[in-house]
Amino acid sequence: MPVRTTLFSKHMGNIFPILIIAGVGLVLSSPALSQPLPGVDAPMHLSKISRLWTFFPSLPMWFPWWYCGIPLLKTYPPLMYWANILVIALFRLESWLALGVIDTMSFMLTGCFIYLFLRKIGLHELACLSSSILYLSSFQTLSGRFGYGHYSHTFAMLFLVFGIYLAAKTHSSKYYEICIASVFCLLVLSNLYAAISFVGLLFTYYVGVLFAKAIDARNEQNHIFPFFKSLFGGTIGVLLASFWFIPYLMVEGSRTAAFMSSTTAYVLPLQSLFLFDSQNILLLQSYYLGVLLIGFGALGLFISLYRRVFWGIIFTSWTFFFLFMCIQPYIFQGLSLGYPARYPFFVSFSMSLLSAVFFNLLLKRFARLFSKLHVKILFRSAFVLLLVSCAVYVDPVIIKAYEPENRVSEELNSYLSPFERLASISTFSYTFNVLSNHFQIDGGYIEGNINMELYRRYWSEIYSGDDVEATIDILKRINARLVLFYGQISPQVESKFVPPYFSAILKKPPTTVFELNRTLVPLNFIEVISGNEQEVILSYMNPDILEFELKNCSVNTELVVKMNYHEGWIAYCNEEVVSLVKNDDGFMNLFIPFDGDVKMKMHYSHTELDSVGIVTTGLGILLLLYVTKSEWVHEVFRRLRIRLSKRTYEFMH
Repeated sequence: MPVRTTLFSKHMGNIFPILIIAGVGLVLSSPALSQPLPGVDAPMHLSKISRLWTFFPSLPMWFPWWYCGIPLLKTYPPLMYWANILVIALFRLESWLALGVIDTMSFMLTGCFIYLFLRKIGLHELACLSSSILYLSSFQTLSGRFGYGHYSHTFAMLFLVFGIYLAAKTHSSKYYEICIASVFCLLVLSNLYAAISFVGLLFTYYVGVLFAKAIDARNEQNHIFPFFKSLFGGTIGVLLASFWFIPYLMVEGSRTAAFMSSTTAYVLPLQSLFLFDSQNILLLQSYYLGVLLIGFGALGLFISLYRRVFWGIIFTSWTFFFLFMCIQPYIFQGLSLGYPARYPFFVSFSMSLLSAVFFNLLLKRFARLFSKLHVKILFRSAFVLLLVSCAVYVDPVIIKAYEPENRVSEELNSYLSPFERLASISTFSYTFNVLSNHFQIDGGYIEGNINMELYRRYWSEIYSGDDVEATIDILKRINARLVLFYGQISPQVESKFVPPYFSAILKKPPTTVFELNRTLVPLNFIEVISGNEQEVILSYMNPDILEFELKNCSVNTELVVKMNYHEGWIAYCNEEVVSLVKNDDGFMNLFIPFDGDVKMKMHYSHTELDSVGIVTTGLGILLLLYVTKSEWVHEVFRRLRIRLSKRTYEFMH
């Protein structure tokens, strides 16, 4: 009598395919476990992790290294960074290796859950295995990891696929709402594009179900997303993530503006998903899916419609949803749910699911030919080897374009005094903070929206035109000593970076760095606008706490602190609260109401919106406890209702 063992699913037979998928995922992740980490966005993630780890076990809320200061964990979903910090703390890894390990584990587990989900809905094990390996080895999937460096996408993709698998496993269980709530919370805190995509998958699932009913598809009753349970669970999940999501949505997210006329510039040509263009890989304009994925996915789509396969119709609706998200700014004239160039990296997932439909039909059709045990073993071994052979070559998608920048970063440290900034517009600015604790300014990413008017002026004054005085003025305003150019400099712009005010300290193509003369143009992180003071002694050991002393200052001395104004900052003068004012540059001005020697302290802490978010998360936790259907939880709620009813009765009478 055979012995049955369980691991994620019913049969011991799932272990072997999962081991194959994990092995393929590990082989394909070798670039993520080597230094320097590949991908254009890799320095951005590493700079955050490197700086945050410096202050562990506390995690600063303010990030002074970028854009003249930003509330970092309010501008970008924080879960991946928390996970990286935890891995570094537990295993004492370097930041780049921790990011690579988490990316590898997320990648491998995503492949495993694709397999388990497809097995759960009844597809042939080899069809499930083929789908998983095709997703992992797709040019599209790998270029997203090692070309673009979308490590947060890989991290969030795990929760998206896990959520679908969990729905298939628990849709008839009393724990379904809890599972969906957990998945929604994890997605919102990991990557908003993945969270939006999961919502889109739910709605297009219901559209697919209606279409399947209309054409009388096979097995159309196999529902895994009960509508009202999904709506309730998703609402709880968003509430659980509200401690981060509400401040982001109301303040930081509002600056990214859904209505962006510029989004059409980021719309990819859909043919780039299906036509290979080797010239555009390094220019980051290729979103190619891969020959095998396109071929098998197209066959799966045709079979799904021709044979009216329920799950094939669902996977087709998911594919068209992602294609729609890629081009939606054209349709809605600039209305965009995020940057459309991010959505192509989900298409390989839905196409791999369609390919499973094709393989499932193929394997069932020819199953009788391989009924004998030795023939079956030979066929399956050959099939697995064929799949794995498609997944061993990743070099064409690896981009380590910032390798020269690492060497430049180390050389520039000695040229910057404390609190002076490096002005730059390129991925170099992120690379710089992987290796340096000095500040830099770069207005090119979403976090820079905190003070976009200043950054637009900064771009126009420094990186275009030939007005020397205007360039010096903006550098003084942002407290920048060095100006970095990446690539070709126009003669008109280069003509202003000459002695006596500027000198070229570094020329290593494609990088050129100019230094502002220290003698002619002194810089001050804290500058006195009016009044008198003899000396400013500055201490900034904790990013959330800025302390400084003023010697012999006069009453009503006005200062400017060259960091972005934000609602979370509170200023104290001799332990008394003083007002902070946002000036025309978006920085912080403050007035000193005392004379003589004074001690100033500026502290960044929670805002009222943060408190609203925390309270809303508490409400989500109460709802989650309620739907657990545990007897003791219901007893607590019953007693609360009785007590509330009594108080209401007493109040009314």
